[in-house]
Amino acid sequence: QPFITYHVLGHELYHSLFWKHSPTLLTLYSHRGECVMDHYQNSCGKKMQGACKSGKKTFTEDAPDIEALRLLYAILRENYRPEQLSAQIDGLDTTLEQSFFYYTASVCGVKQTDQSEHQAERDPHSAGNIRVNAAVSLMPEFSRAFQCKEGDPMFIDEKDS
Repeated sequence: QPFITYHVLGHELYHSLFWKHSPTLLTLYSHRGECVMDHYQNSCGKKMQGACKSGKKTFTEDAPDIEALRLLYAILRENYRPEQLSAQIDGLDTTLEQSFFYYTASVCGVKQTDQSEHQAERDPHSAGNIRVNAAVSLMPEFSRAFQCKEGDPMFIDEKDS
């Protein structure tokens, strides 16, 4: 499945910037790092059942998730006209742009059930549903695609992304 392959490649590519053993490169993102860590930690309380250790502990995995997703979205925008992205898919109650975000959820395995304390401590990644929800809720493109309004849980303003 090409999307999953591209997401994994993008994620691994961005590890070269977000690698704990190369703090020099991490400083390129430092202006956003604290915000991202806080956002993921806050997502634990809002969107998680079971144990959640997202935030500082998972940053070097969370940041590549976000940037890979943004890269893939940019590629999507380059390959489809706005009217194609906003058109309903035949037989579905969704647009091509919305389906991009739905498919994103399949990459991180959001079918995952509650995460145990042991799993949360050992896994350097955020739990699957946090990986998806926290990343897309930092994208104004998601808010626009699903017509999220200010005050909605998944709404983000351009200036806050």
